[in-house]
Amino acid sequence: MKKVTLLLLFIFYSQLFFGQQETKNLEVKSRSISHLELSKAKPNEIILHYTGYILSYNQTYNIANWVAYELTKEETTPTVQRSNLFVPYPLLRPESVSNADYKNSGFDRGQLAPSADMCFSEQTMEESFYLSNMSPQEPSFNRGIWAKLEGQVRQWAIDDKAVYVVTGTVLTKGLPTIGYDRITVPRYFYKVILDYTEPEIKGIGFINTQ
Repeated sequence: MKKVTLLLLFIFYSQLFFGQQETKNLEVKSRSISHLELSKAKPNEIILHYTGYILSYNQTYNIANWVAYELTKEETTPTVQRSNLFVPYPLLRPESVSNADYKNSGFDRGQLAPSADMCFSEQTMEESFYLSNMSPQEPSFNRGIWAKLEGQVRQWAIDDKAVYVVTGTVLTKGLPTIGYDRITVPRYFYKVILDYTEPEIKGIGFINTQ
């Protein structure tokens, strides 16, 4: 229980630090995070329910606040190939984000819900390449320490049968932007992983800077 308490404290203080809104219990009709609490949406925020994950999109910064999903051992075994087809999410306003915003920016289109976690169906793979799931990331960060952390999360899902994952951006005023649509470039990214399976409930959190 000590590890659970530490994780809850991390989430509580991270919400204060990240500028997230207060939480309340919600009945989530999603396979992916049916036992988690979600933040109450702000006026400038859209909660997007995809097949494999849920995403909080910040219309002020034109980037996601966070994504959340469950990753099981079975879902780490690829059944479809990586698509590499980056497309805007059709239900967001057209000016939110486009591939042109990233062109010649020097930043990767970094997935918050990585395609390797969504490789268990054509639909989940396609949704992992929605631009709403992308954040500007330095290539060395995206392909280096962040990729290693994503790989470690998949290993934990295999070892513990299933884990809950929340990945997000730290958004504050004054951050640089890229592209015509002024997509915010976060300095910090965070990831919280929870193993909610008995007999040992445990969790861990990370904050990484790029």
